Amino acid sequence: MKVEEEKKEKREEEDTIYDEAAQVELLRSEELKTKKQQKHANYFEEILRDFEEVEGITEEYQSCRWWKVKLDYDIKLKENKYYPYYCAIYHIKMAYPYINYLKYCKNTGYYYFGIKYDKDGEVKYLLYGIEGDNDVKSQPYSGMTGFIKWIKIKDKGMWVMTYNPYNGCIMIPKPKDK
Repeated sequence: MKVEEEKKEKREEEDTIYDEAAQVELLRSEELKTKKQQKHANYFEEILRDFEEVEGITEEYQSCRWWKVKLDYDIKLKENKYYPYYCAIYHIKMAYPYINYLKYCKNTGYYYFGIKYDKDGEVKYLLYGIEGDNDVKSQPYSGMTGFIKWIKIKDKGMWVMTYNPYNGCIMIPKPKDK
C-alpha cells in the first residue's frame, strides 16, 4: 500500500512539473505572438509623427497614407530597432552615393513618403513621390531608378516609385488593359 502511495505522489509531482513546463511554453508562445503583432506599420508611424501628413493626394492609391519629408530635417534615431525604418523613410536622402535625388527635390525642399497598407493594416509597399511636371526633364533619372508613374496631385503632379521593403525590389506597375 505504501509503495502505491509513493508511486501516486511521484506521478502527481511529474504531472505538476509537466504542467509548469507547459505553462512556461505557453507564456513564451504568447510573448512571441505579441512581438509578431508589433507591426512594421507601427514603427513607421511612430517615426512619421514628426512629419506633416498630407491627405487627399490622389484617389489612385487606395489604402495609402502620405507624409512630406523635409530635406533639411535632422535625423534623430530614437532606438536602434528603428534604424531600418529610418533608412526606408530617408531612402531618397541617403539611397546611393552616386544617385542624387535631392536635385529633383531642391525646388520644393521635401519629397513625399507613402505607405500602402494591406487588408490587415500592415505595410504592403512603400511609396516615394517627387513633385514634377509630366515630362522627361522632371522625371528622376528618366525613370531608370523606379520613378516611372506620374500622377496628378491637386494643381501639380508627382513622380512615384513603389518599393517592396520585404524583398528590396522596386515594383513596376503593370500597364492597364484597354
